[in-house]
Amino acid sequence: MGKDLKGRDLGKGFSQRKDGRYEARAVICGEKIDIYDKDLKTLKRTFEVKKAMLQQNSSGMCSTITLNEWYREWFDRCKAPQLKNDVSRKTYDRRIRNTYCRLLGDKRIANVLQINIQEATSQLVEEGYTYRTVKEALGILKECCEIAIVNRIIPVNPCIGIKIKDANISQERRVLTPKEQKIFLDEVQNKYYYEAYKILLLTGMRIGEFSGLQWR
Repeated sequence: MGKDLKGRDLGKGFSQRKDGRYEARAVICGEKIDIYDKDLKTLKRTFEVKKAMLQQNSSGMCSTITLNEWYREWFDRCKAPQLKNDVSRKTYDRRIRNTYCRLLGDKRIANVLQINIQEATSQLVEEGYTYRTVKEALGILKECCEIAIVNRIIPVNPCIGIKIKDANISQERRVLTPKEQKIFLDEVQNKYYYEAYKILLLTGMRIGEFSGLQWR
């Protein structure tokens, strides 16, 4: 709830500026409303008229807003105020701007389909992004699209059912040849963990088994 200069609640979307004027702000179908008036009652009437006009014409406006435009609107007005500090905001923001917004941001959000999200997800994995990074970015985009549904910008969330391939799973493991083992041991001979490396290579123990060894 917004408050006036004396700390009294004015209602959702309303606040009072330092110069004494009242302000009403909202986003209807991705379109911003930001109006001022010295009289609160007059402002509220004007605000309701503006909202009604935007809602009547919503179908036309919703078809033009891009994913980048809606993401910026959602992040600045809804998500950023919930984050702890500027560092958290920049990290959160960068996570999706460098991924999905980079690949799909210029598309109209109404035209972003599940197949587009899936293709972008696969491309991010191919570019070397980790499973965790892609999953976190997809989670942000999914949350952003949920609010787009609430604002009647899109009918369904295109992020539902997206599969993320873990590139690390497909990497084949192999055993070092005797020659490769010798090269490795020669390279780490003067390292602090040389004896540990040598025992692991010569015995084939797992790291958990090695960690349980004791001097007796």
